[in-house]
Amino acid sequence: MRNLKYIYLLLVIVFSVSTGCSIESAHPPSHQELIIASNFLTEADSLMFEEFETEENVDITLIILSTEELMTRLKDLNSSANIDLVLMRSLQDVNNLSKEGLLHSFNVETFLPEEIVPYTSMRYHFVGVGIDPYIISYPKDSIISVKTYNDLTRMPYNNCVSPEDYPVLLAPALDKLKKVEANNWIKQFIEQASPCKSPSDSLAHLPMLSTYSSFQMQNDPSLGFIFPSTNSTGSFYDLRTASIVNQASNFVVAKVFILHLSQPDINQELNQQWNTISAFDNNSGFRKYQAKSSQLIPYYATVERVLSKL
Repeated sequence: MRNLKYIYLLLVIVFSVSTGCSIESAHPPSHQELIIASNFLTEADSLMFEEFETEENVDITLIILSTEELMTRLKDLNSSANIDLVLMRSLQDVNNLSKEGLLHSFNVETFLPEEIVPYTSMRYHFVGVGIDPYIISYPKDSIISVKTYNDLTRMPYNNCVSPEDYPVLLAPALDKLKKVEANNWIKQFIEQASPCKSPSDSLAHLPMLSTYSSFQMQNDPSLGFIFPSTNSTGSFYDLRTASIVNQASNFVVAKVFILHLSQPDINQELNQQWNTISAFDNNSGFRKYQAKSSQLIPYYATVERVLSKL
């Protein structure tokens, strides 16, 4: 594991040079604060950060907000300084914050473990700290008829993915296909879908598209699952992300906290609690889609336009 205290000092020195203050004045105070907002954690999750608080002598305050509440708060110049860092459930969430210019640019790739770098984007100002693949589940007593996402364009299935997450889910179609083909692919994908069914529903026997995290939380022993398209382009996925807010009062502490979340043992423990997959997990069977998530973000708006015409 990297020495976070050494990295902290190095970040302080870099920050002092870039802002013009002296090294002496830039040294971290003996006691610090870090205010984190999240749209997927709960108050109880603050216990996960106790190790960082103790080791770095930092008081962490966790604020639970919906995406809309967070956007409103960050746009309010009088309150934006009250949040330093955001932990977001979806790439769509962090994309919306980035588009509004609410996130601070920062560069920690030099210090990140190589496993985390593919899930990181300095352009969109996030570090991916958890992976949530789109999986297909099925009753264990049935025959698996769907093995790829392409199969879902020609076979009926239950769709348990929230419509607000469709841009993240469907962006790879625009990446791998030409425009007309991609539009048709999305149309067929939506046409084959039925709303998410309960286990007692007559259509519950159909394959179910959902996120890995929701499947794990469901904890139904009668169901199995697969990561689709593992043997071809790789599985589509969403990310839990960490970003720093514009005008963060505790900018350096926020950067060190992101590095803390990116350490192998810490990251694997957090993902286990979040029901997501760590980038350090080599035994999950997950193989990510061939394009980086940051390369797919520009397609989100196009997906929304295509869906609006269906």
